[in-house]
Amino acid sequence: MPASLYESLVKEYLETEGYLVYNNLKLSTKQEIDIFAFSPKKDAIIGEVKASNPNKRQMEEIALKFDRGPIGEFLLANYGVSKFKLVFFCWNMYDKDKDMRGYSKEVGFDDLVTYPQIIRSLFAKVKEVRDEGKWFYDINRPNTLLLEIIHDALLHESPYLNKKDFEG
Repeated sequence: MPASLYESLVKEYLETEGYLVYNNLKLSTKQEIDIFAFSPKKDAIIGEVKASNPNKRQMEEIALKFDRGPIGEFLLANYGVSKFKLVFFCWNMYDKDKDMRGYSKEVGFDDLVTYPQIIRSLFAKVKEVRDEGKWFYDINRPNTLLLEIIHDALLHESPYLNKKDFEG
């Protein structure tokens, strides 16, 4: 079970990308990993989820808590996974800031994904499914369900909600 709404959002995003996702994995070193995502077709992901806009110093401190050696040993011993990417999931601050994306790599992350990126990706998938007249509904994906409702209200003038309901 995700510990936060932000972890829940990241979990749904990764599941729609074809990953099986575990939250709050505890290593033998007593370190906790927010997200472990596995796919037989892609590198596994170890994700750190923050609901904030950390500055460079904070990002460096976050990256320092990840020791790839023990993480790799744990994943290999418990899940048979030998390759993984360390991904930082955070709010909007650096969505368009290439310097910060570069800095995230300098401090040890393989990738940085922002919540606006996640929402855009989920909404595109919802739009694709809804435009085919199908539902993306899944009881375990409340964020995606909400995006379906918004999609129908904004783009298809749902009889229950419409664009006017979202205007001031």
